[in-house]
Amino acid sequence: MEINALQDFAPLFKQNHTPERATQIRAQRAELISKVLSGQEVSLAEMGIKEFVLESGRVSGKTQHDEFAAVADIIQGKGDMWYCRSEDGDIRSSIFTSMQQSIAAMGYSLSNKRGADFRVSYSPFEITHNYTGNKIQFFAINKDINRTKGKYPPSGRLKRVMVEEANEVDEGKYIDGLITTAVRFLDESSKVVFRLNPPQTRQDWSVEYFAKRVRQGAQHIYTTWEQLAKLGMLNPATIAEIIKMRDNDFDFYRYWYLGEIVNLTGLVFPHFDRAKHIVTIDQMRIVNQITQFIIAGDAANKNDPTCFGLLGLLRDGRLVLLDAMYYDPRRKGAQDDIQLARMVCDWYDGVVLKYPDLQHRQSSFVGTVDNANWNLLQMLQQSRALGWLKWYPATNKHILKDTNRVRGLLRDDLLLFYDAPHNQVGEVIREIEGYVFDEKTNEIKKGQDDHGIDMLKYGTFLYADTTLRF
Repeated sequence: MEINALQDFAPLFKQNHTPERATQIRAQRAELISKVLSGQEVSLAEMGIKEFVLESGRVSGKTQHDEFAAVADIIQGKGDMWYCRSEDGDIRSSIFTSMQQSIAAMGYSLSNKRGADFRVSYSPFEITHNYTGNKIQFFAINKDINRTKGKYPPSGRLKRVMVEEANEVDEGKYIDGLITTAVRFLDESSKVVFRLNPPQTRQDWSVEYFAKRVRQGAQHIYTTWEQLAKLGMLNPATIAEIIKMRDNDFDFYRYWYLGEIVNLTGLVFPHFDRAKHIVTIDQMRIVNQITQFIIAGDAANKNDPTCFGLLGLLRDGRLVLLDAMYYDPRRKGAQDDIQLARMVCDWYDGVVLKYPDLQHRQSSFVGTVDNANWNLLQMLQQSRALGWLKWYPATNKHILKDTNRVRGLLRDDLLLFYDAPHNQVGEVIREIEGYVFDEKTNEIKKGQDDHGIDMLKYGTFLYADTTLRF
């Protein structure tokens, strides 16, 4: 298949070396081994392995182009690939899904039926090319420097190692751990690709770490959404959304879409406007326009508040926070998981009394709770009040990505709040109005109340998940 691609990414598709140069590199292997044994540092470039650092903002084409190049490579010769990111919980919904989409976009079939080009395994996460037997293996690399130590490509050779959002790893040593294992299976035709989004500060470990890799021979590639737009690779709706952020929130646009490290200061949600986003009792007839409901919760049982909310999806695509429960143990005393579960169930029973029609619309509901409180989720799943609900643990969490989703909904006037004396939606609004960036660290300030905000993050994640079926 011919790929409409940016020329910037051409090196990802090309062979690393001419046949003559590859022969020279193989001849130098004994010399390189001697250097390593003597304690000298040998870069991937010296070994003939091509290394790339793809650094840009969102919608820049780096993931799609790298995946296209990987597909073109995996169907030829013998050799496997490792496709990694920071956390296990993010793999299925991100790199595993996107690679399948890229394979399909290139005209290949994926099925476990006979005759397909590729077959897919979910345990472990693998995609296999049926004609060569080559595998793409997916796994996480964070938290334990030894977690990749036992990894082995079935063919004994690695064509490619790809790390998505490599800056999300806690420290560079986890990248080092991956490469230390991978280098045993790499050769002069192999590629190692790191894809980066901008960190929030220049003090982040990833800034100097990947700059050093570039100094040692990695090729740096930077692209933007504008290049893709000029090639006709973005649809009009995506372009309109990007331009809207550029015009209304330029600093965040620079960070999000251009990949620049900027000084984010002031309010995290500057677009919140009581006049536009708070629904009055006179406007509550919109309840009749709700097609689906999301119950979302951020739970704690010691020193932090617990917040649950009922979000309604209107026919026009807007979300309204109809009701909320906000329990602050700092004011009322700590509760254990059993007591919290009872409180949540009692809250929902009270919501049904306010909106009696809800009990006849259970098929339109879905729920999500922070996966950090697994015990509470289990209790809710077994409860009389909420046991009928399809629950999804909130596992795919990214602070800036989730914050930007809520920020964008407010900017576009798609998130509304029904603040009334008989609910605690006002507590969520209080958090939003006071939530700020730390001017010293350029990150969201620590120690702020953000439990209603986290509830909105989890709920809006389900709202944004187009694969979800209520």
